[in-house]
Amino acid sequence: MSELQAKRNQQNPPIVFLDADNTLWDTDKVFADAQLVLLSAVEKACDKKLERTDRLAFVRSIDQELASRHHLGLRYPPRLLIASLAMMLDGMSAKESARKAWAGNVGGVPALAETENANIQQRYFADLTSTPALLPGVQDGLSELKKNGATTIVLTEGKKERVVQTAKALGIVQFIDKYVEAKKDRRFFERMLRFAGSPRLAIMIGDQLTKDILPAARAGMKTIYIPGRFVPSWEEKERKVESGIRLTSFSDVPNTVRQLLSENRSDCDAKILRKAAQF
Repeated sequence: MSELQAKRNQQNPPIVFLDADNTLWDTDKVFADAQLVLLSAVEKACDKKLERTDRLAFVRSIDQELASRHHLGLRYPPRLLIASLAMMLDGMSAKESARKAWAGNVGGVPALAETENANIQQRYFADLTSTPALLPGVQDGLSELKKNGATTIVLTEGKKERVVQTAKALGIVQFIDKYVEAKKDRRFFERMLRFAGSPRLAIMIGDQLTKDILPAARAGMKTIYIPGRFVPSWEEKERKVESGIRLTSFSDVPNTVRQLLSENRSDCDAKILRKAAQF
């Protein structure tokens, strides 16, 4: 980057908005490990053994059914997952067990003792507090963004305190300027643009089309989509929707941002020339 370009970036730096879970760190691995431990605990409590080898897929099938029905989405109460798994181990389908668990109707299925249920939930919550691993390319990518003068803001629909603690534990807190906790929709991203003071370039980077990419694009931001390993069922129908730039690793982010800045600068120069030609 030339000295002139660096000065221009400092005067009106690009704003890079970042999703945290499964964009900066591997939250999916934490959930996968916790869900497998929970399944083993339910098997033991019900004295039944799953014969299938795709154990995680088995848990995720009911996990998706419950999330699609609950107003909290993937943050539904784990007691519903425990009850549903008990019914599925008894031969019920994911759809039917989700419906019965949601309605509180588990008739015909041996119910877990209240203490057993509470112990399984307690272990599950404890497992979910494990610090996730940083995803490949994130450390160097964030460092490069800061060197290039970018302002970085992490957006989360979870608890901001948890995100800050994770960033500190993973040693990347020095690369992040601000954390914002809110529901990510088009109006929120429009507010973020106003808050940023109409920057020369605003980019949203995330792993979910419905939560990160599409609402940001509709608000007028550039977007970078980095798909994670876990794709919720409701994301599948959005796969063919235009998602802006798609990358496979965070390590490619700095070069992509530089390219977008260059394109943005060329567009601005072209507009100035067109205006000048009118006089």
